[in-house]
Amino acid sequence: MHKVHQDDDGSVTLTVTLLPEEAAAMGADAGRLLDSLDATIQGIVMLRTGETYRRGEPMAVFLSDLAHVIGGLDLRFLPRIEAVRDEAIRAHQRAGGSLAQLADATQVSRSTAQYRREALAKAGPKHFDAWASRPPAAPTVPAART
Repeated sequence: MHKVHQDDDGSVTLTVTLLPEEAAAMGADAGRLLDSLDATIQGIVMLRTGETYRRGEPMAVFLSDLAHVIGGLDLRFLPRIEAVRDEAIRAHQRAGGSLAQLADATQVSRSTAQYRREALAKAGPKHFDAWASRPPAAPTVPAART
């Protein structure tokens, strides 16, 4: 569940609430994805305004700001989002989903949906595909000192 609240000063507060079962399934990955979403939003703001507001006052965008957005998206966010999509397509097929349903969900023709599904099967899983469908590691409790 999420909420968007416009504050009196014009700022916007975005709240994402996970149910206990969702939080358990996500583990620390929830925070990592939120960090990536934040970098995405900041990238859009920088591209639309030419400024960054994260240093306490409006400042021109530096190359390092853009590099941070590019790296955050290219190395962390996009591979995870693609993996979720790819694993969802595989799960859809395993559950008996038709090509027509997949085409409708992705708003493409049936032949394009078939091509995408076959390409996924041929390519096999990528690194983040396993990440998308595996539960997070159980937290470890440090051993008591004796």
